[in-house]
Amino acid sequence: MLAALGTAAVTLGFVAALAGIVSFALGLLQDRPTMIRAGRVYALLTFVGAAAAFVIMEVALLTDDFSLVYVADTSARATPLLYKIATLWAALEGSIILWVLVLTGFTVATVVAFRRQADDQLVSVALLVQLVVVAFFFGLMVGPGPSAGTAPATCTNGSAGPTISPKKKATTTSWTPSATTNSGSSRRRRNAQTVATRKPVRTRTQRMIEPSSAAHSVAIL
Repeated sequence: MLAALGTAAVTLGFVAALAGIVSFALGLLQDRPTMIRAGRVYALLTFVGAAAAFVIMEVALLTDDFSLVYVADTSARATPLLYKIATLWAALEGSIILWVLVLTGFTVATVVAFRRQADDQLVSVALLVQLVVVAFFFGLMVGPGPSAGTAPATCTNGSAGPTISPKKKATTTSWTPSATTNSGSSRRRRNAQTVATRKPVRTRTQRMIEPSSAAHSVAIL
């Protein structure tokens, strides 16, 4: 559930950033104030997406939702509360979420600070550049980003982190009594054939007696 919400938040921020870039670009090139005002609205939506992604990841860390890849890799059940909160920016993926939140916060601050200068081209260009940077970092999170989920895992280690129990390979055997009987019969037949075709082994005494018997036969003749 949290993985789907996080992906939706990141997608919202990314799409809003792209829409804001297009709006500001068309507004500056075609001198259309309505497009510039629309770009400001999209800039506010990028902050909404970044803030939602940040909150969702923090909730996942605090509730030990190990179905998220980032939580399973960086957190554990026994981690203290303060460290769980800081775990969000403990790795690269989480740091990108924090950085996007800071960038979109500055973008919103620019929109609010210069709300009375909406027609100023310099302000519009600055917002356009900020949205390009925001879209770039949102693009890093689209796809297999920090909000990506895994199959539910069984966590058995409460101190060192989640321990994913390996799945045993299912072994299927096909067994029928008739097949076993036939197999035993064929094996006995092969053993009997082997015994029948095996050459008799002569002992040492037999080899010593045979020449004398042949000589005795010649003498009689």
